[in-house]
Amino acid sequence: MVEKFYILAVDLGTTKIKLAIFDIEGNLIDYTFSEYPIVMKQQGWAEQHPSLWVDGFKKGIERLKRRGRLKFIRAITVIGQAPTVVFLGKDGKVLRNAILWLDNRAEMERDTLLSVGLPFDPRYQSLAHILWVYHNEKDIYEHTQYFLQPYDFLNFYLTGEITSSGIPMRDYMPWSKDDAKRLGLSPYKFLDISPIGTPVGRLKRSLAKEWGIEYEVNIIAGGIDFIGALVGTATLSPGMLCDRGGGSEGITLCSRKPLPPGERRISGVPFFIPGLWKISGITNTSGKAVDWIKDVFSIKSYQELISHAKKSPYGSKGLIFLPYLSGERSPHWDPYAKGLFFGLTLSHTREDMIRAVMEGVVYSIRDIYEIIISLDIEISHFRTTGGLSKSDFFNQLKADILGIPIEVPYISDSELLGAAVIGGVGLGVYKDLVEGAMKMYRFRRILYPNEERKKVYDELFNIYKGLYPSLFPKFRYNFSQ
Repeated sequence: MVEKFYILAVDLGTTKIKLAIFDIEGNLIDYTFSEYPIVMKQQGWAEQHPSLWVDGFKKGIERLKRRGRLKFIRAITVIGQAPTVVFLGKDGKVLRNAILWLDNRAEMERDTLLSVGLPFDPRYQSLAHILWVYHNEKDIYEHTQYFLQPYDFLNFYLTGEITSSGIPMRDYMPWSKDDAKRLGLSPYKFLDISPIGTPVGRLKRSLAKEWGIEYEVNIIAGGIDFIGALVGTATLSPGMLCDRGGGSEGITLCSRKPLPPGERRISGVPFFIPGLWKISGITNTSGKAVDWIKDVFSIKSYQELISHAKKSPYGSKGLIFLPYLSGERSPHWDPYAKGLFFGLTLSHTREDMIRAVMEGVVYSIRDIYEIIISLDIEISHFRTTGGLSKSDFFNQLKADILGIPIEVPYISDSELLGAAVIGGVGLGVYKDLVEGAMKMYRFRRILYPNEERKKVYDELFNIYKGLYPSLFPKFRYNFSQ
């Protein structure tokens, strides 16, 4: 007789892999993570070897095994960073480092994509990265049997079967066979996609035995991490907005209406729930900007970092930070954009600079939020999630700078909760994602804006908005010379 029924949720991120065990009510039973580095061989490049992901996963599994929870696992769902290209050769051999979504090397492929009518941004356009390999590493391209995403590669490790997971709608896929063919790439190197929530295989018996599991474990198709965040915050009905923080920041609204024709600052595509629209904007460096300032001042923990930020007054004594440390996506779509401290004086301290970085990240979020509301699109709930959402100091910054209530979830790693929901759907526990999300999502608290602080932030935000238009021609200067 099965005593318990758990789902293992895995989030394969850009700098760490997270593993969490949930029950079918959405309660977090156990959690662990492992970190790994990004390889940057040249400026603008970002790579990782897939073996790092597997090693990190094994470390997490070993911890969970020692705590005695693995034997109750009945399903595993893997979501993760994307679009990131894994180059898989015959017999499952990895041919080179994976090229990450953060990588900017494919600028030269712009004309090729545009010539066939495809939008270009090398930071998320995997086809551009594959084209780069085709042009610069032809032997790697020729010997690649399949292009995979990171979660597909981990599923291959778990099952021994090569599959591709996600949402088989063009706006959610990292590539399509038709687009690949138009670019002169072999469509046979791209797999058909298994929809999220469907089984893609069983856990290998050797792994099940090693983990101490006697029952069959289903591997359920997951996909890109932002889908997990939407499911994990129940952002699946009109008016619900998920602000997903991580290395970058993704703001996604479920809407009844599409964007107006010609709107390019943010994106709008059909939602994966029929009849609705997904309105979104993505910044490039939110959590990464916070990590950067933490490292600059050799601060060991986020708790210590936040304690420093609290010592600075709101508004950071007029210091404004432009958080474009790796170019910027929404609303500028400029890979050349650079970071900036504006208004720096002898009176400013380390604490002011730290707080200014955090405020600058929220200004970039407000930049996108104001575009959405200017288009008269309904927003009824603003739900924050991600690592920084564990800090009520940072959540309160969002409330004060945006001037709206911020809903903080009980499970801050909503990608993991979303993966658990997807696993529950795959096992037939829930009929669909909406039912599963409504059953498993809960919020912890709501933070409301302080009107006095908001007035100060309104003035500073107006200055912030004027910085990029004033400086963007100068960002093209080659600072490496």
